Amino acid sequence: MYYTLIIASLQKSEHYQIYRSERIYGKWRESRPVFRNPPATTLHPALSPQEDYLYFASDHPGGYGGMDIYRCRIYPDSVGVWENLGPEINTAGDELYPYIYTNQTIYFSSDGHPGMGGLDIFQATFTHSGAWEVSSMGYPLNSHGDDFDIRFKGSREKGILCSSRNNKQGYINLFEFEIPSFYIFMEGYVKDTEGNLISSGEIHIAGPDGLNEKILISGNGYFRFPLQPGKEYTVMASAEGFINQPVTFYTNEKEEDERCLIDFVLTPLPYPVSFPVILHDFDSDNIQPESRETLAEITEILKTYPFVSLEITSHADRHGKVAYNQKLSERRAKHVKRVLIEAGIEKERISMKGYGQQIPAEITESVLISGGKGENKVLLTPDFILLLDKEKQEKADQLNRRTEIRITNYQHGLF
Repeated sequence: MYYTLIIASLQKSEHYQIYRSERIYGKWRESRPVFRNPPATTLHPALSPQEDYLYFASDHPGGYGGMDIYRCRIYPDSVGVWENLGPEINTAGDELYPYIYTNQTIYFSSDGHPGMGGLDIFQATFTHSGAWEVSSMGYPLNSHGDDFDIRFKGSREKGILCSSRNNKQGYINLFEFEIPSFYIFMEGYVKDTEGNLISSGEIHIAGPDGLNEKILISGNGYFRFPLQPGKEYTVMASAEGFINQPVTFYTNEKEEDERCLIDFVLTPLPYPVSFPVILHDFDSDNIQPESRETLAEITEILKTYPFVSLEITSHADRHGKVAYNQKLSERRAKHVKRVLIEAGIEKERISMKGYGQQIPAEITESVLISGGKGENKVLLTPDFILLLDKEKQEKADQLNRRTEIRITNYQHGLF
């Protein structure tokens, strides 16, 4: 028997090492360490099918990252040299819990390969070219929690694994699984409006029985996810700098192989997360004429993208008492919200808050300097404004009498 022994020292540090024991005539012999004076931590031992190699995880110096997976040959009274399984398997993250199904197929857990979150379970197959080909086991074997230590029972249809899924405290539970005899999955690519593949982003899937999962888009824009027969799914593709695109579809009720091909084409955001500011009149919640046009443009964008939620934050200048300015900023926020609702934007999509004069505007100097020179950023605090001439003081105060609109969510009403 090979196992990991954790030795705690008086300094409360923990030392992990692999030990070995033999059972003879119904009794276990005294265990002993497999490696004499190892230069690093060793843990998670796993034997090859012929029991001639020991696979394990270690943070041995000179590896590819945190914990790497190694192997060594087993002899009657000793072990051979350590062999790192190489960069196809090991990453800058941690690779742990090796499980050797055959000499050509191993399973392990990693937080360095692209996955769904935390530790994910991966399969590595040794190819004819002499390299390991690594692929994620995908959902539902993987989740947003930590998933690790997979074991198959006989053929690769049933087994058990450890996972912290659906546990807010992060506790580990043992799960049983069975792989169906038929396969239903969706797959496709995520592109922009120019036809270029989007290499970073995620696919959000919601479906029956509380399914609510996210998977990362691979480097070539490709995604793949298993589904169940006869179910309705809502799927959304998202990437930074683009408007999310949702789609809803049904799978076939028959228990037979099915491929749902979906290609997402994402439109670039017309604005970044924050829109241009809305300016107000002095001591009033009235919106200035040029800002009314800006607010109308923002309203049309929000109508075009009904899955966007937003936050309204309003502010006041340095004039007046603090308590009065707080109420004034709240009036401004309510006014902007009312304009949006009257234009057809659902109130459930809008949150708001007034900050009074607590948060001065941050601008570049060119906003105050004629000719557009000076790109240093400055805060329009009362002390800074008093250093300006009268004309620039009035302009700075006007910039503080503002409402800001910021996108907070791209999936309102979807999940």
